[in-house]
Amino acid sequence: MHVLLRYLKIIVYDKDHHLKNKNDEIKELYYFFKESVQNEFDDIEILPFKTYISFKYNGDNIVSIRPQKYQIKICFNMKKGTLNDYLKKKLKMFSINIIMAQEIMNLM
Repeated sequence: MHVLLRYLKIIVYDKDHHLKNKNDEIKELYYFFKESVQNEFDDIEILPFKTYISFKYNGDNIVSIRPQKYQIKICFNMKKGTLNDYLKKKLKMFSINIIMAQEIMNLM
C-alpha cells in the first residue's frame, strides 16, 4: 500500500492546463466566450476537469468547452428555450468567429 501511495501523483487541472500550447486566436475566443457567459449568468461556476471546462449554473452543467489547437468544441447542456435571445445572438457571433479562425488557420 505504501509503495502505491508513493507513486500516486495528485494533478490539479486549471484553465492554464487547457490553454497551454493553444494559439492566441483560440485563447481569445475562449476568453470571449467565458466573458459572454459570465455576463449573462450571475452566479456561474467554472470548473476545469481533465478533458474539458465546465460552466455550472445553479449546480447544473450548462456548457462544456474543450479548447483544442485549432478549434473549440462547445456542448450546451440546456433545455430548449432556456437560452435567451441576447445570448443566442452572442453565441451565433461566437460560432462565426470560430469558423473564421479555423479558415484563417487553414490558409496558413
